[in-house]
Amino acid sequence: MIAKKGLIMIGGCTLAVSAITAISFKQEEQKVNAPMITACQAHPGRTDGSGCHTCRTNCEKWGLSYGEYHCHNGGGSSSGSQATTPAYDAQDEQARIAEQQRLAEEARIAEQKRQEEEAKHQEELRLAEEKRIQEQKEYDQGYQEGFDYKWKNNHDDLSIEQLKEDQKSAKYQEGYEKGFAEAQKQLNEEKEKAYQFGYDQKKNDPNLSFQEPADQSENYKKAFRSGYDTAEKELTAFTQKVAKEHASHDGIHLDHLDENFPDGVIHATYTQAYQTAYQEAEADYFEKIANEARQNAQEKVWNQDQQSDPQSKQAISEKGKAKYQTQFAASVQEIEKN
Repeated sequence: MIAKKGLIMIGGCTLAVSAITAISFKQEEQKVNAPMITACQAHPGRTDGSGCHTCRTNCEKWGLSYGEYHCHNGGGSSSGSQATTPAYDAQDEQARIAEQQRLAEEARIAEQKRQEEEAKHQEELRLAEEKRIQEQKEYDQGYQEGFDYKWKNNHDDLSIEQLKEDQKSAKYQEGYEKGFAEAQKQLNEEKEKAYQFGYDQKKNDPNLSFQEPADQSENYKKAFRSGYDTAEKELTAFTQKVAKEHASHDGIHLDHLDENFPDGVIHATYTQAYQTAYQEAEADYFEKIANEARQNAQEKVWNQDQQSDPQSKQAISEKGKAKYQTQFAASVQEIEKN
């Protein structure tokens, strides 16, 4: 007996059939046993003109390998469970593999390019950060040195142009200029604050003696003294003005100096100015009184006026009356004698 295998189509399903054929050599007759179904596979997909196609979807589900060429509806044949693959199907498989390789190569190249660009970008960032750190270091150094130089050498005529060093970097120069300017700004602010403090201190207490502030910079002390001196000058001028005004009145009407001090004056300055102005006012007043008395005495003698003490042509204070009468009598006697 000879065992044979083959494929048959039933209802669109490919069946693997095993048949046992018995050959009688004497009678040269064949006897074929009934067929046995060993496998049945059916799945979706278009077929070619021979009723066959290549499996591309869910092949394992149907008992096939991916890319296996097989037939339906009686088309083609295969040995056992493997179908014969035509030449053109092998070419299609090669094309598919080549396409996969091409896509894989493109993806590899793209990934390599991306990695190279990323590495380049990271290097640029690293170099930029190094540059930034270095420039910041140079700027900070210049700033501090510029600030310190101006702060320690606080001269009004000290110019930034005198201090820049051309051999330094641009960032150092920038920092130096900013530090120099900031020191100038802080010095000015300190001067303004100290000046106002010194001014207010003296103005609020005119009789306060100067005391240099302790634990302050020379810049502060100098500005404080300037403010104090300015207030003292203003107070001195105000004191002298008030003293003269008061003495001009008191020298005419009072027989003594007024020892009371007005508010807001420097006592020592007021006393000195008041005494001087009082004496001047009194002397001027008495001179006017004497002149008036002499004039009236002359008129009296010339006109033979019987009044011993005629009225003065000017208002005479109580303080001036005695002076006037004394001078008038003396003038009358002198004129009559002459």
